[in-house]
Amino acid sequence: MSIINEQHIWRWWVIAILIGLVFRLIPLLEKQYLAGDEIRSYLAATAHEGEYRLLLREAKAPLATWAPVSAWTRFIEPQAGLGLGAVARDLAMWDVHPPLYFWLLHGWTRLVGVTFWAGALLNLLLEGLILALIVAWGRAMTHDRQMALWLSVLWWLHPLSVRVSALTRAYVLLTLLTLLFAHAFYGVFYRKLPKRQRLWAGSVLLCTTVLGLLTHYLFLFVLVTSLLVLGIKFGRRQWRVVISLLVLFAMALLSFIWIYPDFFWAFTFLAEPRPDFWSGLPRRLSRTAYICAVLYGPMGLSLLLVWAQQLRVHQLAGATLWRPIRRLVDFSAYPFGVCMLAVLPVLGAALFYLLLISPHHAMGAQYMNFATPFVALVTLFILQQTTRVKVAIRAFIVLLIVLNLVQLHPAVRDFGSPPRLQPADLATDGVVVFDNQASIHWFNLALYLDATQPAYVSSQQELLAHPSRWQTRLEREGGLYLSIVLRAPDKQQS
Repeated sequence: MSIINEQHIWRWWVIAILIGLVFRLIPLLEKQYLAGDEIRSYLAATAHEGEYRLLLREAKAPLATWAPVSAWTRFIEPQAGLGLGAVARDLAMWDVHPPLYFWLLHGWTRLVGVTFWAGALLNLLLEGLILALIVAWGRAMTHDRQMALWLSVLWWLHPLSVRVSALTRAYVLLTLLTLLFAHAFYGVFYRKLPKRQRLWAGSVLLCTTVLGLLTHYLFLFVLVTSLLVLGIKFGRRQWRVVISLLVLFAMALLSFIWIYPDFFWAFTFLAEPRPDFWSGLPRRLSRTAYICAVLYGPMGLSLLLVWAQQLRVHQLAGATLWRPIRRLVDFSAYPFGVCMLAVLPVLGAALFYLLLISPHHAMGAQYMNFATPFVALVTLFILQQTTRVKVAIRAFIVLLIVLNLVQLHPAVRDFGSPPRLQPADLATDGVVVFDNQASIHWFNLALYLDATQPAYVSSQQELLAHPSRWQTRLEREGGLYLSIVLRAPDKQQS
């Protein structure tokens, strides 16, 4: 690559990265509330989730009594004496997620505090590591620095990765560890490395497997897929290679159990009585179809772009129709493994949610964010089948920018979300009464209030049964009466 060409590609790469950064910062700057799962992230990261749930269950103070707002916001703030061990124990008893992300968020909140943007800022730092890793991984895969840079742009501008960046959840960390696992997996089983480098790659593979299991149980689908890919590649010819990977996974599992011995408590929910399976199936199926469209839509558009180019030069025939994806079905080559990683873990996770999760809980698109680097690489492989690769890639990047602009439109961005809170509507020097203590969105409202403001939080039934406990003071001192109105079994509106 000449110096002029290298400067040219770096200039366009920086512009594309800045555009993607703007797409991430706009929702962050406009963020006025935390989603329910984000609030649960802060409850878990500060080891207060169990205490908060017991408070609701046993109706203890500050519930149904006048207390300062700080008596509630302390549940999502770091507290001295509650360290990483307390976070892990709290998660094991009250949540289904492993602790690594919440340990990271615990340290992060001690550094920057709890705000609407704290988790998203942590995600941006993790995404910076993902960008660097994708460039290194892409260079090893394509043996071309330019293609590696374009690959990082395809991931950075993927609408799903942009959307997930603003969420205070473990999905970005899971993406980083999945990509690191794939990079190490490629180095151990597909590259002819010197013995010392192979041992190093194997150590990274082992550590990444442990960290992935400690981040999210969806990582299990990545492990199963990698085992399947290796079995297809080597089969009976080199069965010892497959056995070595199984041994590595066993070592990782033992390490995971040693670090997080209480993990089995998280799966007690599977023994609970299940609601009628068929009642929520249509909604979950439609949600799954939507998620696949979000994740694989850009990849499908790249295939259409290649076919359009073939049609333009009169080459679209049966022999060339599948040429863009022919490279992906070579079982002995790593692109086949990438294709499997882009599809099979998503399929496994979708079936898990369809069959085992309550009908009233639909799978979110953010769960599939870990597959976006592999989707980006498959997209790059497809675009490389055009006669003018760089032109096709740039045209596709413009298309991704358009999709992100559409995603920023309020009608799309706020679809299915509660109305946006306006700080001016919550401004008061008086007292506050909140009539649904079971709604976790009370914390959203509390973050807008002064820590010393008196608040009376209780159930609507208790407020109506005992108006003298709160109504007299509210009328005397003035203030706000805030309500959560139920719209559906899993939707709440403030």
